[in-house]
Amino acid sequence: MPSYLIADDSELESAWVKGKKTVGLTAGASAPEALVENVIAALRDIASNVEVSHLDGKKEHIEFRLPAELRA
Repeated sequence: MPSYLIADDSELESAWVKGKKTVGLTAGASAPEALVENVIAALRDIASNVEVSHLDGKKEHIEFRLPAELRA
């Protein structure tokens, strides 16, 4: 299955998704929610019958300490 890395909705190519039944969309934790919503809106512009499902990701319990210089 092909995959594409896009920075925002302006980089979405309609040919990539036309005729597809399922499209997966992921974003990093630092990606603003508005950016993701804009991509979903762009998908709806291509195919009006877009249904969005949210899948729970893996729960992580990692904590990073600040460097000593910044803790003081």
